[in-house]
Amino acid sequence: MLADAEAYGARPPRPVGQIREVLAGASDVLDEVARPAPVHFDLWRGDLLVAGARGPTHWP
Repeated sequence: MLADAEAYGARPPRPVGQIREVLAGASDVLDEVARPAPVHFDLWRGDLLVAGARGPTHWP
């Protein structure tokens, strides 16, 4: 998502570089994630860009 923000000129709530630094600093904890899941409360289908083969969906 950060690459998309840079490519399309989107303005996340913090500068992309700052977000990258925070994530890099937490990489050891993030490596332990067993099941990625969004933590944002207001996601819509158009908010997510996914590459790869289509898999199971949990959308209604």
